[in-house]
Amino acid sequence: MKVIKIGGGSLKDKETIEHIFDLIATRGQGNIFVLSALNGVTDALIDGMSAALADENAIAEIIGDLRNKHTLVARQLISNCDGLEVFSRDLDKSLSELDRLYYGLNFTREITPRMRDMISSYGERFIVELFASALRCQGINAACLMPEEIGLYTDGKFGDATANLRKTTNNLQRNLTPLLNEGMILFIPGFFGISEGGRHHYLWPRRQRLFGRSSGCGNESRDPGDMEGCGWFHERRPQIRARSATHTGSLL
Repeated sequence: MKVIKIGGGSLKDKETIEHIFDLIATRGQGNIFVLSALNGVTDALIDGMSAALADENAIAEIIGDLRNKHTLVARQLISNCDGLEVFSRDLDKSLSELDRLYYGLNFTREITPRMRDMISSYGERFIVELFASALRCQGINAACLMPEEIGLYTDGKFGDATANLRKTTNNLQRNLTPLLNEGMILFIPGFFGISEGGRHHYLWPRRQRLFGRSSGCGNESRDPGDMEGCGWFHERRPQIRARSATHTGSLL
């Protein structure tokens, strides 16, 4: 079993996304894939905060652009089943939550660290739901698991969070191992976790301790089809290749 990080730099165009998705479908059984948001989405979410703060009329366009971008990719990957409809419903639900956050931001006239963390995490949520839905449409056993479902805990600091490895280790072993033993493909959103109180915290790349910034699949100069170029990374010990679970700080 391997934990493979795929960065947003490799989720940037039709050809690359399809190629990576096909590799996961054919070679991903029994592995974990940690996904960044589609290329440009996190920046759009962050820029959207300033736009929403300045003018509430901008919010509809922000939400519409995000819906169009993810629906386009979904139509590219999902066909001949009801998966597109299921994903569209999930996407609409998440976008409705995001819409309320932007309007709340406009009402309070303040971008707090907590609000910034919550809004920034939506891109990763969208993409893991999309990939899992697309694989299930192909009859492949796949699931996306959010941090609150698997107990991926942070130290609780909004705007400057790091993963709480001590608490997270046991939770991942307990919650993921049975699914992996069944050969399931698991998708986990990169860059965010929860506090013990259930609050979302974005693990900003410069502070990443658990799912660090990839110098493999997120690197545009590397062949995105090379699965060994995707990696599991710790900030202090960067690696180039995907690592087996026995070499990831005993997290699994």
